[in-house]
Amino acid sequence: RLANETVPGNLAIKDDLWVSGTLHVNEVIYEKTFVPGTQSDYRLKEGIVPVSQSLEKVLAITPVTFNWKPEAEKKGHDIGFIAQEVQKACPEVVVEDRKGYLTVDYAKLVTVLFGAVQELHSRISKLEENGS
Repeated sequence: RLANETVPGNLAIKDDLWVSGTLHVNEVIYEKTFVPGTQSDYRLKEGIVPVSQSLEKVLAITPVTFNWKPEAEKKGHDIGFIAQEVQKACPEVVVEDRKGYLTVDYAKLVTVLFGAVQELHSRISKLEENGS
């Protein structure tokens, strides 16, 4: 997904559609296929701080099922989250487009889930140590 970004070089949008030069994106481009990997090397990062209160964030987000409205790009019955609720708990994973619609970057939620699992593991380990 790209939003308000500039992509230099060549970009394959489909097998038969290429952009050569620089692509300026002012809206959100939604992925229709899996994109393998995201740059994550520590040498490219600064101000690194562990995500805190991951379990609290996960518990603040309600998984829902719903039906898409006719004006939505997607159709039919689906499962997911309400972006406004996710934004309150974890604003780093929500992007707003120029029309004001919110999009959840579900892949980034994995980081929060990992933190929540680690918090639960720590709590369980303490309980086991205390014989409870």
